[in-house]
Amino acid sequence: MALMQPAGPAAKTRWWSAQPARADTPRISARRAYAEVLLVFGVFFSGGLVYAAFIVTGHSLPSGIHGWTEAVPSSFQEVSTTILCILVPLLLVRRRGLGPADLGIVKPTSVGLSQCIRMAAWAVLAFMVGGVVTSRLATANLPAPASYPALTLNLFHAAQAGFIEEIVVLAFVVVTLEQARRPRPEIIAVAVLLRASYHIYYGPGVLGIFIWASVFLWLYLRFRTIVPLIVVHSGWDIIIYLADRWGAVSGVAFLGFLALFITAFVLWLVDRSNRAKAEPRPMVAAPGWYLDPGGGGGLRWFNGWAWTPFAHPPP
Repeated sequence: MALMQPAGPAAKTRWWSAQPARADTPRISARRAYAEVLLVFGVFFSGGLVYAAFIVTGHSLPSGIHGWTEAVPSSFQEVSTTILCILVPLLLVRRRGLGPADLGIVKPTSVGLSQCIRMAAWAVLAFMVGGVVTSRLATANLPAPASYPALTLNLFHAAQAGFIEEIVVLAFVVVTLEQARRPRPEIIAVAVLLRASYHIYYGPGVLGIFIWASVFLWLYLRFRTIVPLIVVHSGWDIIIYLADRWGAVSGVAFLGFLALFITAFVLWLVDRSNRAKAEPRPMVAAPGWYLDPGGGGGLRWFNGWAWTPFAHPPP
């Protein structure tokens, strides 16, 4: 079994531990990394930045969609943008020797259903806390849809938000800056600030965005999959739009979230019990990236005592 160079000193893996950055990827320059990050961000979010700037400066904007002749073409445009926000990052990382699994678009085999459910519970809790902070401090909010055509377009936009934000502003930013070997605090700061930039229309309420964006970033660094975050983000935004129209949606959503929290807590207890039963063993090898004993040609982090959930696909 071939040994890779350890990515850092030995450390006990805890439930909040972030996955070590890969050291076996082809290194790129910081200039290239930031150029790609800012270019892709600008392509997909320049309109949002301008829109937010108009609201912050007190300018009134048109109320938007009024009929189906506007809603249907705009909905198709939302779908097209969603496809592009997936393809563009994939093409760029492929040129750098990476693939979909490195972005977390394909669920890694190291993340099972239990971990995905717990990720979803953390993400929903982050949205709840951040939403309360934003609603209390916000000086402006986006208008609620006034017609069914507008609601339809907003639902497409809500579904798109999970893909475009989590892939472009989270996964692509982290993976690209890590490939340039940038320090993790720098990566965290860049990712969170970019996320907050197009939400500045909330005024002081942007603090709520910082809260849930930081939790999402931690979840991604911990499990390296973006799929549960996309599902939660899109689902949360869809529920908000539906609840603005039909109040009963909030009650149904609350029951669903309660069931999610209970399930996640039970799964956490089971996982904790299984870890407690494991007998401590002396260090048997130096901490580092080894060939995954599960096969497939990928790498898995060995912390000196046991295999960890941290894994990467074959280069």
